[in-house]
Amino acid sequence: MELLSYLGIFASVSLLGIATTLIMFGMIARRAVTDKKVAHIGRLIRHGAMTFLRKEYSILVVVIAFALVLLSYVFSYTGAAAYLVGALSSMLAGFIGMKAATIANERTTMAAKDDGEYAAFLTALFGGSVMGFVVASLGLLGLGGLFYLFVGDTQANFIQFITCYGLGASSIALFARVGGGIFTKAADVGADLVGKVEMGIPEDDPRNPAVIADNVGDCVGDTAGMGADIFESYVGACIATMVLAFDQHAGSLLYISLPIMLSAIGLLGSIVGLLSVFVVRTKLAAMLHNATYIAIALFVAGSYAYIVQVGVDIAVFYSV
Repeated sequence: MELLSYLGIFASVSLLGIATTLIMFGMIARRAVTDKKVAHIGRLIRHGAMTFLRKEYSILVVVIAFALVLLSYVFSYTGAAAYLVGALSSMLAGFIGMKAATIANERTTMAAKDDGEYAAFLTALFGGSVMGFVVASLGLLGLGGLFYLFVGDTQANFIQFITCYGLGASSIALFARVGGGIFTKAADVGADLVGKVEMGIPEDDPRNPAVIADNVGDCVGDTAGMGADIFESYVGACIATMVLAFDQHAGSLLYISLPIMLSAIGLLGSIVGLLSVFVVRTKLAAMLHNATYIAIALFVAGSYAYIVQVGVDIAVFYSV
């Protein structure tokens, strides 16, 4: 397959994933929040979470600027640019995921109140899925673009560029995961101490003055922090296998592109799995499990079909 064909596949699947993300975001946002108390609490949590994220990102900008200067001096301007793309992609994924999660909080409550558990389930599912799809889509787009631009370079250059991209994602994940984790743990302990120890009330009780900080901490630690961590793991796994493929099958686009192609197949399977909740309506837990099983089954079947079709040696998956 030609290099341009690979780019077309990666870009198309990435854009489809981004479109899916936007559709889910829109479905969440268009639900009206008619309860003033719910809207007020949701606004406080969202404001706290986004304020934390803006402050964290303002500090990370300094870290990124320092790393850009260092990488430009040690490696090249191209390597520094790849680092910047990886860092910005991770930050963007965290921002979008946080925005969706904090909007979905109050919408899920309203859906449960107005339309029942199925509507609440869908709202919560879409709110969480935004982060997953934006991570997979941006990662696929970034890796696919680097593959198209630099796979024809020397082995050292190609490995350097994709490694710098992964380093950008890793640096954001380090600060976002640790910073968000520290905040959420501090807020959680504070809510416990004030509520349970001092006042004898639950940590999530509205009378607890730390309850908003506790909920903000859950968002920044488990959404933005975890999202950046997942993005780093996602692209890091692809980069590691691409480096191995370049070392063992230098010049073979088929093998070097295989990790990204499998990621694209997985993203398509996940989209179908998500859509299955509209078709297969059973108990809520079963619907969630079924969506996961469908995505896995499509990924396995699609990956096997692709491997057989293009002639990849199946032994690469179990050889030592």
